[in-house]
Amino acid sequence: MLGRHQVAILWLIHSEGRQGKAMNRKAIEQSLSTWFEISGAAITKALRSMAQPPLNLVTLVEDPASGREKIVSLTPKGEAHMKRMIADGTAYVQRIIDPMSDEEIVRGLHFFERIGEIVNKMK
Repeated sequence: MLGRHQVAILWLIHSEGRQGKAMNRKAIEQSLSTWFEISGAAITKALRSMAQPPLNLVTLVEDPASGREKIVSLTPKGEAHMKRMIADGTAYVQRIIDPMSDEEIVRGLHFFERIGEIVNKMK
């Protein structure tokens, strides 16, 4: 079972990484620190555990442009895991909205759009 930081790392790589497959470790740390109070050491620990058996979800390789920087890439197993997470999430949301009318769905979407607008103004 993955922890929330590990799931967030996978999602970051998938959504913001190069071709949804690779991202610099430093960029991962910068993004995660806006969501969580997390140290660089905790990120390193999370990445190492995801790179080792039995998980094998990512690889860590030296960035050719900087010997101090690492590139974190999803393995084929990591990509498959992301696809399953997305499919499971989509199915879950579908089960929630199936009994709703079109009008209820539109009102719900409007509600979340307004929340997004308000949160963005607070930044």
